[in-house]
Amino acid sequence: MIVSWGYRDESGKYKNLKYSTGQSVNPDKWDKKIYQAKGKYSSGVNIELENIRYNVNKVFNKLEGEVITPDILKSELDVLLGRVKNTIKPKKKDRLILSYLDAYISDMEVGKRRTFRNPLKTISQGTITGFKAFKTKFRNYEKATRKAYTFSDIDMEFYKQFVIWLGEMHAPNSVGKYVKQLKTIMQAALDDGKHNNVAFKKKSFKVTSVLEDKLALSDDELNLLYNTNDLPDYLEKARDLFLIGCFTLQRVSDWHKINKENLRILSDGTKAFELEQKKTGAKVLIPMLDPRLEAIMEKYDYNLPKMPDQKINNCIKIVCRKAGLEDKADRVTTHTARRTGCTIWYKEEIPMSDIMAVSGHKTETEFRKYIRMEKEEAAIRISKHKYFTSRKA
Repeated sequence: MIVSWGYRDESGKYKNLKYSTGQSVNPDKWDKKIYQAKGKYSSGVNIELENIRYNVNKVFNKLEGEVITPDILKSELDVLLGRVKNTIKPKKKDRLILSYLDAYISDMEVGKRRTFRNPLKTISQGTITGFKAFKTKFRNYEKATRKAYTFSDIDMEFYKQFVIWLGEMHAPNSVGKYVKQLKTIMQAALDDGKHNNVAFKKKSFKVTSVLEDKLALSDDELNLLYNTNDLPDYLEKARDLFLIGCFTLQRVSDWHKINKENLRILSDGTKAFELEQKKTGAKVLIPMLDPRLEAIMEKYDYNLPKMPDQKINNCIKIVCRKAGLEDKADRVTTHTARRTGCTIWYKEEIPMSDIMAVSGHKTETEFRKYIRMEKEEAAIRISKHKYFTSRKA
């Protein structure tokens, strides 16, 4: 005897799901109105049918929102009805990646886990926040694939499927960020003796990265913004905050630290701001040499206005249009400020190591990805180098 359920899929098409009861009933002994067996020996059959109906409802509730195929229905019911043993063994909690992630993040928060490069240095809040975001993303992937992953599951097949899934909702660099965090977790767990799986070390298990076409303004364009007058108060404040980012080479998360409390006078009389960056924990010293920077700081008595990041993003686009930068306005964000400052200083031939000391970049590779130098600009700079100018007739 076969029991059958029907439902309509997302397209409205009727689907039939069937399951064998393992029972047989003479057609004369079947009540078509109430779908039950009748007669002297019908109770056992009806109890079995009711048990199947009950467990079918459990399956549908369990898989709510998921695609249910005849094979999935059969395998779930076979386990619930005891027809086959559940071959899925409970996984040890300490082998589950999400369980390890919980402990990893907790250790960072209390200072038990330190940086790889310096065991005396605690993990920055920005890094902790990043791993919390990764944990959420990884949990969503487990829900999407209906599987709890252990360290031994992380192989090249996992990598390919994980990257494809991430790529459906994120840009290549964001995908690369999540893969990098996964590799960090795998390495930490390997060091902690939680597994011996080194598949993540393969060259093909790589962090994706592309050079994005991000904008950097010129110093002349900064002057246009700086000299734009008759702005409403909220636009003026957004413009000034954006320029602070340009002149100090700092991320938007650190702009509020540019204040009187962090102002120092160096041995040669130079004014500078000393702060610890929120994202990386790097300590930087920012000389206040640009007169436009000093003018803005004095304007607010070294107590800059506060404004949400998104509001600054919206406002600076409006200011750019008013300043005559219509072609670039839609691409300007708070991230543009730091990139602009780094690029301008680099083009002015300030040594890269000095710029990095101010911006907080740790490697030249990362810094070079950050600045924006057109090929023609690079060629012109080379042509003006003394090595070539000394050879001109």
